[in-house]
Amino acid sequence: MSEAKKRKYYSPEFKAKPGLEAVRGVKTINEIGQEYGVHPILVGQWKKEIQEQASLLKKWNRGSAVQLRVKLNVPLKLTDLLS
Repeated sequence: MSEAKKRKYYSPEFKAKPGLEAVRGVKTINEIGQEYGVHPILVGQWKKEIQEQASLLKKWNRGSAVQLRVKLNVPLKLTDLLS
C-alpha cells in the first residue's frame, strides 16, 4: 500500500513573493511557478488573493486609516495628516 501524500503548507510570506510577482506581470504565471517550485494554479490563486485584499484597502479613505492608527496607538506621519 502506498502512503498518503502530506499536504504542503506555505507561509504567508512565501505566498506573497510569487503572488506579487504575478500581480506585477513581468513574468508569466508558469514561469513564476517554475521558479518557486509550485503549481501555476497556486500562483494564480495567490495573485487573486492579493488583488482582493488590495481592493479592500482602496475602499478605506484616508480618514479611516488615520483614525485606526490613533486607536492602535501607531505613530502618525505628517503626510498622513495632510492627505
